[in-house]
Amino acid sequence: MAARRITSARPDGHARTRESTRHDCRAGGGAQSVADTLVEAGVRSLLNFADVRLRLPPDVYVEHIDIGVTLEKVAFFARRPAAGQGRRVSVNPPIYL
Repeated sequence: MAARRITSARPDGHARTRESTRHDCRAGGGAQSVADTLVEAGVRSLLNFADVRLRLPPDVYVEHIDIGVTLEKVAFFARRPAAGQGRRVSVNPPIYL
C-alpha cells in the first residue's frame, strides 16, 4: 500500500492537501491486504467482489459476490416473462445497495 499526497483546488481558491492510501484490487491484486486492514480497524462483515477467497478470522462474515454471474441472472430474468404476467415476479428479489 503506497501513500501519496493529493492536492486539489477548492471552489474558494485554496488548495487542499491530504494523504491518500491506494489499494489495487483489480483481479484480487490487493483484496487480502485491504480485508486485513479493515478487520484490524474493527470491521466484522465484508462484501468481496474480488475473484479470490479471503482468509479471515472465523468471527468475520464475508459475502463473496461474483458480479458477472449476478448481472447474468438479472439480465436473464428481465427478459423472461412469467406465465400470464408478462414479467417474472420473485418472492424474494435480491436487493443490492
